[in-house]
Amino acid sequence: MISGGVRLDPRRGLASRVFGLALALGTWELASTARAYEDTVTVGLDAGLGLAVSSDFTMGAPQLGLSSTWGINDAFTLGGRVAYGWHPDSPDAHVVVGGIEVVYLLDILEVVPFFGLGTDAFAVMRGGSRSPDWALHAVVGLDWLIDRRWILGFDFRAYFLPLDLESSLDPVYLAFGLRVSMAFEIY
Repeated sequence: MISGGVRLDPRRGLASRVFGLALALGTWELASTARAYEDTVTVGLDAGLGLAVSSDFTMGAPQLGLSSTWGINDAFTLGGRVAYGWHPDSPDAHVVVGGIEVVYLLDILEVVPFFGLGTDAFAVMRGGSRSPDWALHAVVGLDWLIDRRWILGFDFRAYFLPLDLESSLDPVYLAFGLRVSMAFEIY
């Protein structure tokens, strides 16, 4: 008994110590397994929507893409993506994008938010003419690690075309996509 009439229960202290130890061990275990992309190569296929911010042709386009990433470390990946979008119009416009990006991953648990920056080459084919352009892009997305092999993801890319090289896409092109990726450990 402590002065003032407060009684200490020795079992209560033991329970809080056991709970604290279990919490610390659980946190340590989660931190040690949160390495979703390090030393891993992924290959993915995506489908989505490309939006042209231009009055020259129809805004929305179905878009297909193929991507790959390499996990540099537990926080960064280097990736590449090639995509094709078809803008039905008169005449139809075909947009091909190829680029590379560096992505920062918030690798916490099974759900991995990410964001990054990249650079791209654009090609717009319309009515027999071809127009190249160059872009910078920002990407933000969310991956769900179904297991160590399969990843389901959503990403949004905003492409900025600063040079106005006659591609009729200036100044912005947007792309939304759902992706399925397969991961391969390289070490």
